[in-house]
Amino acid sequence: MKPQMLLMLRIIWAALLMGQIIFLALILAGVVPHQHQTQPIFGYVSLIMLVTIVPITFGIRAFQLRRAADGSGPANGVMNGNIIFWAGCEGVSFASMVFAVVTSWSTPLICAVAIAMALQMVTFPQQSAEI
Repeated sequence: MKPQMLLMLRIIWAALLMGQIIFLALILAGVVPHQHQTQPIFGYVSLIMLVTIVPITFGIRAFQLRRAADGSGPANGVMNGNIIFWAGCEGVSFASMVFAVVTSWSTPLICAVAIAMALQMVTFPQQSAEI
């Protein structure tokens, strides 16, 4: 992977993650007002999103990385696969945080936000020897 491509990918990764961190900080600091009526359906929807969207986008990422590694796909497949996966994680995280604003924090919402953000954090773009 070219150094410019790697730098651009790292900037995208950081920008996506910073948006989530800032929104979470605003919610936890009380800047964003939220309701205190618990609606369990939002927790279930959040967990369903977590167990469907994240594995699907991870599969797309793996497919794109495999194609780029064996040369059968475009060189920017690495970027595309990573961005798709990060967008899936970000979607789950933001949806869960919005659900928390609409209702209140519950264990499923906390788990969905934590897992989605953690998965995005551990996929920091690095230079790979085989690509």
